[in-house]
Amino acid sequence: MSGPVTAVKPCASAPGSIQQQQQQQQQQQQQQQQQQQQQQQQQQQQQQQQQQQQQQQQQYPVPAPIPTTAAPVPTPPPVITKAPTNPITACTSSVIALQSDLGPFLARCRGCVAGAPERLRDSATVHVADPRGAAYAQWRVERIDDTRVALKSDAGTYLARCNNCVNGGAYPDSAFVHVGDWRGAPWAQWTVEALTNGKVALKSDSGRYIARCRGCAPGSPADRAFVHSTTSNDPWAQWAVTCLGPQQQQQQQQRRQY
Repeated sequence: MSGPVTAVKPCASAPGSIQQQQQQQQQQQQQQQQQQQQQQQQQQQQQQQQQQQQQQQQQYPVPAPIPTTAAPVPTPPPVITKAPTNPITACTSSVIALQSDLGPFLARCRGCVAGAPERLRDSATVHVADPRGAAYAQWRVERIDDTRVALKSDAGTYLARCNNCVNGGAYPDSAFVHVGDWRGAPWAQWTVEALTNGKVALKSDSGRYIARCRGCAPGSPADRAFVHSTTSNDPWAQWAVTCLGPQQQQQQQQRRQY
């Protein structure tokens, strides 16, 4: 037979452990309360900010949005560039003088090319200070068409391009006053180009322009007329037109200088 059964008593908790549990619970409750307070404060701050924004919007109304469709811009009128006026056509008479970029005028010069044959005794130089006192610096314009002219000297011959006519010349084409009739001589026909600065350029049948050329031939004057410029932009290929009256040429022919 078995012996008497002894009842087992439950172990009692230690008084210290219960107190610790209670403290932990209190701490947790305090933390929860603090979190709730923080959340409430945040909500209050957000509400205050929203109220401030609403007050500002009421004081300063939001401007109307800029329309996305731009207003139509009127088309500017086209810029019309007028072609330069030919100053030769502005002269009331047909007698003109041509002033170089340095100031002296284009003129007929007799015996100014050493060794030239008799038919080439008159060359073109740039040496006359005032054409009104020098008939040989005056040119009568004879129109060939809308753009081309022939220039007749006081001697009756025409200004023309002359190839290999100056011994020791810097360029093969020079300017002489030796053609009797421009109709059979394209080299005595000049295409007038009106420039924006009010001057003109004279293009020869070779495509080059008559221009002042310093030291380009032996002897004097120093500035001769050669047909060597390839562009009218060269200042020495640009000529200012001076209009002269026919009566001046007639008077000055009586005291013609060679």
